[in-house]
Formats: sequence, structure tokens, C-alpha cells
Amino acid sequence: MKKAAPLLLLCLLTFCSKAEETAAGKFSIAVVGGDTFDPVEKVLSTYSIPHEVIDITDLEKEETFQRFGAVFFPCGMEPPVHEKISIIPSGNSIASVSLKGKFRDTDSELIGKNISLFVKKGGAAYFSGFAFKHLQAAFSPFEFFSNHPHLGEEGRIEARLSGDLAVFCGEQQTAIYMTHAGWVTVESVKDGEVIAEGKYLTPIGEKEGPISVLFKRGRGEILYTSYHNTLYSDFRRFNIYKIAAHNLIERTAGKAEEQEILAKIGDAVHKGEHVRTYRLPVKSGHNDLYITAESAGFQADVLSASKKIIESRDSFDKELNFSIEADDDSYCFVKIFPRKNTYFSRYAIVSAAGMRALPYYIKVPLIALIILAAAAACFMVFTKIGRPGYISKPRRIF
Repeated sequence: MKKAAPLLLLCLLTFCSKAEETAAGKFSIAVVGGDTFDPVEKVLSTYSIPHEVIDITDLEKEETFQRFGAVFFPCGMEPPVHEKISIIPSGNSIASVSLKGKFRDTDSELIGKNISLFVKKGGAAYFSGFAFKHLQAAFSPFEFFSNHPHLGEEGRIEARLSGDLAVFCGEQQTAIYMTHAGWVTVESVKDGEVIAEGKYLTPIGEKEGPISVLFKRGRGEILYTSYHNTLYSDFRRFNIYKIAAHNLIERTAGKAEEQEILAKIGDAVHKGEHVRTYRLPVKSGHNDLYITAESAGFQADVLSASKKIIESRDSFDKELNFSIEADDDSYCFVKIFPRKNTYFSRYAIVSAAGMRALPYYIKVPLIALIILAAAAACFMVFTKIGRPGYISKPRRIF
């Protein structure tokens, strides 16, 4: 039994280590490839976000989704019709038209079912433009004008921003430009948070509706956007990191138990940038700001609405927490400064209002102490049991 004690202690410590590793989470990202109208793959590469390109036919297999924490479904991910057929001319006429061997129709119903399972189990998914049909097959969240999705005309839109998108962009209105006709126009959504909307022209007159929407389904999250024409705007950047940093965002939001979450965003400081600034909401009374990063080492400054420094901290860890007492409902600014080796390292920021029965900075050490105490108690018990002459149970003498 004496030999079993160190083994038991090792098992407990290994369990704790694995629990920490699971919480941090291995988060793999997939992009459905093809000659897409939405160059998500290019943007992810520019942002130094590791990802794997998969084929649309892979979506028919449930095991494909089990390998990833996030999947991007870009507009135009299905090959266009002209790439699916082979035409053989004969003089001024066509001799034959046939389907190319490598192309086949995908099972939209099966893909929709797999997407639904993936999201409900905690996956994060991005859909843009024409990829709406796969989201519609999974959850049917959209209503369209005259039951027709492709009504948008080319032109400028003054988009109204709200929620986390407005927090990220630091503004409540921005101009976007649709570069082609036939873009997807949504009339309304079911059980979703509209984070961008606006008025635009269609062949049946001026219409108004959602442009970007967030959906919660089960334990997972979905972002849909009709706008994907820009490569490097804050609008685009928010969309990418909302999904690519989903694991960090949700882990950080988990610290705000018993509190009202006011905002939760993900981002990274890119090379050539010295600082990233965000305007986060706070409510009258007690508020907490939680920051979690992929890599250790960053500086965070918190400023009041009048841009006076409330607190500045340089962290050599992956986490920072700030407490703020506000006189009324307002906002604060958060500035993130990177170290040289932490460029492109993703992080999450969560703003939460209200008091917690047990603050996060006390709860985590307390749990660690309880685990260590349990391990020490087990060690002592098994060490005592293993001593020569010690009998764990009375023996009956016949």
C-alpha cells in the first residue's frame, strides 16, 4: 500500500493537469474550401490563425466536425455550375454535355443535420452570403422578402451596429459597400441577436433588415453575415475573431458566474500595431473586466469614459481581472499592449456587472487548495495503512 500512495497522488495531480488542459482546450479551426466569394482562408492566414481547409463533401461525415471547435462556411464554397460540367464542341454546335467525374451533388439535409449537432454540442460556426442555405437547413432561422433571398443591389449602406460588434468597432454606425447585386437580403431572424442592420435597394423597392446576426443554439454559437466584401476592416475582424477565439471567449465568460455579461469579444494585436482599444459598457455599481490570452505577457490599461486611467497592469500570466465601481450606466476604455513575442496571439475580454458570491480570484485558489488537501489526506491515509503491523479491518479469530 505504501507504493500505492505516491501513485494515487500522481493520478490526482495528473487529473488536475488534464482538467486545466481541457479548460484551455485544443481548438482546431476548419474552412470549407473552394473558389469562394468570401476569402476567409486568406484572412485567417493573414491573421496567423492556424486552420485546415476541408472539402464540402467532408461535411456529410459527422466525424469531420468532431475534429474541430470552429468551422467557417464562406459564401461561394460550393463550386459554380460551369465547373461541374464538361462541354465538347463540334464545329458551331455542342456535341455533348456531361457532369465531370469529380463533382456530385451534396446531401444538404445530411449536412444540415451535422451542422446542427456540431453547434448544439458547443461548436462555433461562421456563415456568409450564399452559405445561408446550410444554416437554413440546420436551424431555419431566416425569413426572406417575398420568400426570395437574392434581392440585394450593389451600393453603399449606412449600417447600424449594436451589441459586441459596436463594442469591437467603437462606433454604432458605419458605411459598408456591397460590390455585387444578388447578395442575400434577410427580412427577419428567429431567436437571434441582430448586430448590424440597414436600409438598401432591391428590385421591389427599398427594404430594411439584418446584415449580421449572432445565434445561440445549444452550447454553441453562430455568426451569419451578408457582408463579406472587405478584407481587413474592423467589421471583418470582429466576424473572424468572434468564431476563431470562441473557446477563449467562452472560457473567459465562465468567470462571470452570477453576473450579467455586458460584452464579450475576441481579438489579437497584429504586427505593426502598438495597441488595441475597446469601449466596453459598465453598469451602475460593481463591474468586473476579465481578460484571457493565449500567450503570457501583455499590458492592459483601463480608462474611464473621460479617458482618465483607472488602473494599468503588466501581466506575465495569461489572465488579468479588473474591478470597477461605476456611479451610473456608462462605459470604460480598455487598451491592450502586446509584447514582441505575442503578436497575433488571441485574447478575450468580457465585461460583467454585479457582485459574485465568491469572486473568481478567490474561487480558483480555493479549488486548488481543496484538491491539494484531498491529495494530502489520501497520501497520509494510504501511508498509514501501508505501515507494518497496521490492520485496516478487525480479523475474526476462529
